[in-house]
Amino acid sequence: MNGRRTEERPRPAVMAGRGPAVRAEYRLKLPADGRILSAGFLGEHYRPFPPGASVVLDAGSATAMTVEQARFIGRSLAHCSEITISGTADHSARGRVDDFGLIHGLDAIANVISQAAHAFAMERRK
Repeated sequence: MNGRRTEERPRPAVMAGRGPAVRAEYRLKLPADGRILSAGFLGEHYRPFPPGASVVLDAGSATAMTVEQARFIGRSLAHCSEITISGTADHSARGRVDDFGLIHGLDAIANVISQAAHAFAMERRK
């Protein structure tokens, strides 16, 4: 890769501003009522982070969330490039959705948020 003038030495892509994209990582602690997580201020139309951001959601020791709250989070983070859920609860427990609309297990919560984010990102805009 050459500079703009021929007498300049070649510059690395990073110095030329065309290097690998470095994404900022944002951490957000989700509010919990006992063992049940909620979306907090992540509403349906709220975009708290810039597009392409990497977001880590901290669930703490909570292990359940309603499907509606997971969809709210997925919609508000649909433009982010990476969404990760961390917490102190057991990740190996098999996730499930019960008859009351509660998602049990962090892996199942992450899966529902991911599906909601993907579905919202793929919707046609008017």
